[in-house]
Amino acid sequence: MDGRLPGPLGRSLDQVMKIRRDLLGVGEARAEPDFFDLSGESLLFIRMVAGIRGHFGARSRRG
Repeated sequence: MDGRLPGPLGRSLDQVMKIRRDLLGVGEARAEPDFFDLSGESLLFIRMVAGIRGHFGARSRRG
């Protein structure tokens, strides 16, 4: 095994890492390094969450 997660969970994590990589402009973004250690900032984090929600079709619940 190459250290990647199998099945749907692995594909989902790959997509999240792609969104993260695109926002940060880095060649590789693994799950281990902290987002903020990779030059992430609060506004980029909000954009990342929006990208993840958009990709997976998640909607926020408002009470």
